[in-house]
Amino acid sequence: MSLASRIWKKEKLQPNKKKVVTKVAVANRDKGPPKTELLPEEIETLNNENKQYLLSIAKSTWAFFETYLNEKNNYLITDNYQEGRKQKTVSRTSSTNIGLSLLAVISSYDLGFITLEKTIELLKKILDTIISLEKWNGHLYNWYDTITKKPLIPRYISTVDSGNFVGYLYTTKTFLEQSNLPDLEFYINYIDTMINETDFSLLYDKEKQIFSIGYNIEENKLTDSYYDL
Repeated sequence: MSLASRIWKKEKLQPNKKKVVTKVAVANRDKGPPKTELLPEEIETLNNENKQYLLSIAKSTWAFFETYLNEKNNYLITDNYQEGRKQKTVSRTSSTNIGLSLLAVISSYDLGFITLEKTIELLKKILDTIISLEKWNGHLYNWYDTITKKPLIPRYISTVDSGNFVGYLYTTKTFLEQSNLPDLEFYINYIDTMINETDFSLLYDKEKQIFSIGYNIEENKLTDSYYDL
């Protein structure tokens, strides 16, 4: 059974219902601007058994990152793991995967799985690799070989993956700032620089006034497919 199906099996998660008081803005056309009122609202909470179940899933998930964020892979998390395959992991990763590994490390600390010292050590190693990776106008390429750290051919910039990655960088920067530990200024400044230097204007089609899904480096042009929101 897959991880996702185990998480979503209804009999596993039986939430408790709890009454809370929520502030909401109630508008009345005849009586001017909206007023804030206290209204009862029913929300769902998890009992202790459910919390322990989800915590066990979190520990299993973290075990994957803890195992494969290693020196052999240059602290680049592998894209996938398949139990039934002879070679269970693949030596490639994406910009989304890299960013997600940063959040996985931070989350493992928040959940009490690893110490702050170990958290900072892993974040530094991942960031050191990110610094060394070849980039395009500030963007990480969509795919890298985890062993050689080279971008995979055809080289491509994915708009959504770059957006994901920058979002993860903001979270990582905030965590490092709030840790109040010495010797992190270099990494905080580097993250800030990378965010600012990631040029999304090159992924924007000015004529269509919408973002392309990405940029094909080999063809030196935007992909003729768009995020139509």
